[in-house]
Amino acid sequence: MDFSNAAVLVLIGLVVLRGILIGVGAALILRAVPECPACFAPATFLLQRRWLRRLLPMVEWRFCPQCGWQGPSKRQPGDASVPRPVSKPEAQPFEEPGGPRY
Repeated sequence: MDFSNAAVLVLIGLVVLRGILIGVGAALILRAVPECPACFAPATFLLQRRWLRRLLPMVEWRFCPQCGWQGPSKRQPGDASVPRPVSKPEAQPFEEPGGPRY
């Protein structure tokens, strides 16, 4: 292995280490409270993000209806699983009052 290959491996290692440090820092900053961090509204709504739940199961996405803020927060203690969405009922065909018009 020559010098240029070693330098590339060191730089790739530094980039990976930087990503790990940023991830750990972001995990420490996130709060596990349902209040809005922008306007301190008493409650925010939990938004279902499948990709986020699969990628980072300890993080959830929240929305504040008062100020419009949306962003990540830590999953609430005791809220180990998110319930699956309720399936939609079968669509009923639309019928006009008085019968169909041709």
